[in-house]
Amino acid sequence: MKVHQAYCQKVLNIPAGSRAIVTNGRILGPLEETEKFTLDDFSLLERYSLNNYGDKIMQTIKKNNIEIEDDSSDALQNSDVLMQAVALLVSRPQTRSRFEIPVHTDIHSVVKLPPHNASEPAFDLAVIVDPVSRGAQRVGPILSVLQEVLNCHIKVYLNCVEKNSDMPLKVLIFYRFVLEPEIHFTSDGRQTSGPMARFANMPTSPLLTQNMQVPENWLVESVRSPYDLDNIRLEDVDSVVHSEFELEYLLFRGSLL
Repeated sequence: MKVHQAYCQKVLNIPAGSRAIVTNGRILGPLEETEKFTLDDFSLLERYSLNNYGDKIMQTIKKNNIEIEDDSSDALQNSDVLMQAVALLVSRPQTRSRFEIPVHTDIHSVVKLPPHNASEPAFDLAVIVDPVSRGAQRVGPILSVLQEVLNCHIKVYLNCVEKNSDMPLKVLIFYRFVLEPEIHFTSDGRQTSGPMARFANMPTSPLLTQNMQVPENWLVESVRSPYDLDNIRLEDVDSVVHSEFELEYLLFRGSLL
């Protein structure tokens, strides 16, 4: 007991009478007198340690067939070796620091969207986008939804190309990113059929095509539409063009070892 006390005071720098937890070379503490570290806290600490580095290091040891001089029948499961490896890695952590975007002026080229509740903590989102690119068409609806579901301060930096030898968007594209901030219900409590995209003030003379851009493993098909979605000319349509799409299949890929 005296050896342990001397080790805690001289090596771990834990004052006498204090409480602390040592796990795989990491010291948590000293704890305050009113602070409690319950069984649930120990369970959470164990899961955190295993998920971050414990399981990965053990898999690496097994993969490389590292031999350990030990009298036990299963030397690879030696907790002392695992503790030593984790302690060496924890002492050299990888830190990431936040950095600010260098801006000379934000009068004409930055769109600022303040948070809904300025008195509460808010996320700080910064987006750099070319306003005449296809990526800008997708970023706009995503930022609108994030502004509704999160209390965030958004800055959109318009990073334009100085010179264009050709038109940035050669094809006339009307784009909508279908994303709703929450699930919607009808007046009788039933869930609605799903989110929708609306296109208004469209040109009537060009020949248009309607399609969806979805992930590769999504098989989406049009299930209901009275019009040919590959050849739409609004001046020949009596009313609005409407269509319904459904997710028919999900494609999963993998391999068995």
